[in-house]
Amino acid sequence: MKELADAALKKAKVDSIARLKVSSEKKQMADSITQLKSQLEKMSKELQEAKSKAKSDSVASAEEARALKDKVAKEAALSKEKKNQELRNAVAENARKKAIEDSIMRIKTESVTAMPSNSVPNSQPINRKPNIVTYKAADTIPNSNMPVILFDKNRADFSQAAEEELKAIGRLMIANPDSRLVLFSLASFDESGQRPLSRKRSEQVLLYLNQVGIPVSRIKATYYGDSISLNGCNKPNCPQEMMQKNRCVAYQVIVK
Repeated sequence: MKELADAALKKAKVDSIARLKVSSEKKQMADSITQLKSQLEKMSKELQEAKSKAKSDSVASAEEARALKDKVAKEAALSKEKKNQELRNAVAENARKKAIEDSIMRIKTESVTAMPSNSVPNSQPINRKPNIVTYKAADTIPNSNMPVILFDKNRADFSQAAEEELKAIGRLMIANPDSRLVLFSLASFDESGQRPLSRKRSEQVLLYLNQVGIPVSRIKATYYGDSISLNGCNKPNCPQEMMQKNRCVAYQVIVK
């Protein structure tokens, strides 16, 4: 009997141990399953976020591409419009210049036609340098803010801008026969032969205006070399833009 009881007790212990083992294994399996499910959920969430980001990036890239395309198209249109505007401006400027030249020629023709046949016009072009240009050494001129005809360094020939300025002076004096012109010819401190250079500039202005119909008797010309300055620039270390201001013929048109 005792042997049977011991065997039964031993079997009960073995069964209990087996049940505990199975229970532990089940718990471990359940924990593993829970952990696996958590990992799967996390992976699913990360995958969803990655898909969402990829979609957002794709939309952003498409929008950037459209924006870049629109920008390029807009710049191309602006460039084309700018070129067209420049062309229109050039055509208009040429037309304006031709109208001015035609007007001056018409006024000159009408003036010559209206003169008696036995008279000699004072505006007959002169083929020699005028001898009415005078030199004057001075510290100042009447008005340092006078309009100017600008020249390049060491030059006495006219730029396109200078010629336009002269044409405007000519038109004004032709339209006002009693007007007078006073010239103040200068040279910058850094130019060569300032006095003869300033004289030549005033002579060139006289010759040009005479050839478009302005009598020399209506013009008073004075040259100063570098003895005066429009802006106080009379030293070698002046900035070039200040030097350039003095490479000029300043003028006053006196209209009665």
